Amino acid sequence: MLKSKVWRNLLIVLAGDHKNLPVLDFCVNAITKAGFHAEVAEATSPATYFSVFLRTFSDMLAKIISNQSETVLCETEKQIYALCSQLQYTHFFATDVLTLLEGGYMKDVQPNA
Repeated sequence: MLKSKVWRNLLIVLAGDHKNLPVLDFCVNAITKAGFHAEVAEATSPATYFSVFLRTFSDMLAKIISNQSETVLCETEKQIYALCSQLQYTHFFATDVLTLLEGGYMKDVQPNA
């Protein structure tokens, strides 16, 4: 079922319609682990499932790190803002991660005293 986009979409939609069914949550997590988190993010809010949020957020950070185009950076920044402002926990998580990354980066660029 995971190999078929039709089945994946059906399971994602069912999970969105029936939020209290653990088996559907398990299916969405399996879809996410299989690398199809972008499909889950398109069909539902990425913040609904932390694993989907985490993979989407990681992909966006990787895109920023690996890309030097000003337009791509601006667009990705807007996407990160939209993603991280959906729920309180996504905002706090993203703030912590970005603070840690900035702190690590600043240690690397500061000359040794």
